[in-house]
Amino acid sequence: VTLTYRGDLPGAEALQREALEVEAAVHGTRGPTYADVQRGLSSILEDQGKYAAADSLMRVALPVMRDALGETHTTYLRAVTNAARVRLRLRDFEGAVALATNPFEYYVDFGVQIKARSAATQTFLVQHVGAGTYLPSDRAVAGKSYGAVPASTPVGPAGGRELVNWTINAIKQFWAE
Repeated sequence: VTLTYRGDLPGAEALQREALEVEAAVHGTRGPTYADVQRGLSSILEDQGKYAAADSLMRVALPVMRDALGETHTTYLRAVTNAARVRLRLRDFEGAVALATNPFEYYVDFGVQIKARSAATQTFLVQHVGAGTYLPSDRAVAGKSYGAVPASTPVGPAGGRELVNWTINAIKQFWAE
């Protein structure tokens, strides 16, 4: 990190590649830590304008992180954001953007799940399109949030999960072959 801040990107790249070799030797190449080191190297390559190399690393790292950590883990989501930025710099707009609307104001849990599982590189969500109500998550119900009580919404967390799955399936149709 210090080398990056000092502007010594070639030096930072060399150290990150060394870290990748050590991680591979100690823990192998299929774990989330190895994939996160790849993400770090990808960021350094991106900072140097080596977008194709950065993209190549992220295409390998993302599935490993997703399988090991899950689609809602912050490390995986950070990596998805990095990959999206690199692909946009490469002007790879194929499948890059999805826009999904819904009538509810849903809790952040559902939005994160949709974005993490979307086939698009970037997914934009527009809420309150129509006459909707709050759409509480399990955490909102457990915490007795004002938007989770029956007076605020006729739909519960199961409806939110259904909305997530429906939205993901709708987005996937645009990328079907």
